[in-house]
Amino acid sequence: MTPEDRYINYLKAVASLEKQAVAEYLTYIPHCLEMEHDEAPPAPHWTFHTGLASSGTTGLVKLANGHPDCFVLNEGLLWLYTDILGTSKFRPTPRSNAINHYIMLKQAGFAKWPASRVRAFFEGIRQMVAPTATLFGDKATLYANELDDIQAVFPGCKLVHSTRDTWDNVTSIYNAPWWRANVVRREGELHSEDALAIEAYDHFTSWLQQIPGHKRIMADPQKENAFLVSFEDLAEKPHETVGDLLDFLELDAAEYDWGALDTVHFAGRVGTWKDAPAIVKLREELGE
Repeated sequence: MTPEDRYINYLKAVASLEKQAVAEYLTYIPHCLEMEHDEAPPAPHWTFHTGLASSGTTGLVKLANGHPDCFVLNEGLLWLYTDILGTSKFRPTPRSNAINHYIMLKQAGFAKWPASRVRAFFEGIRQMVAPTATLFGDKATLYANELDDIQAVFPGCKLVHSTRDTWDNVTSIYNAPWWRANVVRREGELHSEDALAIEAYDHFTSWLQQIPGHKRIMADPQKENAFLVSFEDLAEKPHETVGDLLDFLELDAAEYDWGALDTVHFAGRVGTWKDAPAIVKLREELGE
């Protein structure tokens, strides 16, 4: 069999898997949801983790999952399946090409599904990966701009929102290997450190503009049923901050695995902008 024949067979197999996945999804109804109506019931046992990227979001998911009754999916895993419904490229694993969340949402997002269908889909995932979890959710960092839709589908859901000092956040982007790799991929090379600092700052401010949910949560967390968790508090007083988080999530602190604090590293990462000369220079030029 020639390489061309093997490749053609591979494409046929992918097409078959994609067709099967879509067919199974369209006929699947979780046992505890009704699909005949579209009235969204209260959803106090759902939580969505929002916040700007590089603000400690991944670590916070690990901390939340230190409680046996809580399970928050890491971003991308749940939307992997919705992506199958909206693109001709089947991605069998989270590492089989990066998922463009914004394009996916336009293709197969909330707007095209009745609320009951979205709840059924999320509930189906919960039943598969965490059937005993009393509190379940997803890391929604990259689609927090869909906050209205999330709250319409899951009214009363809890939002855990990460915050971080602006310049430490910019510095985290500036130093991130994934971000620098994207710059090279997009522009062919890395520019001067000063130029990279400006680009990282622009990247950060573009996130602020793209995610209106961030502004709303910051303006009135209580109204959005949100709990703000700052990177700085997790670094300086982790036990107290996690305790407050557990209270908000209505989880028993006595059952929490405090060893989860050893799996994340917030301490020593406050004020990191001071160690990046290009960031210090930019901050001074902007008068901040």
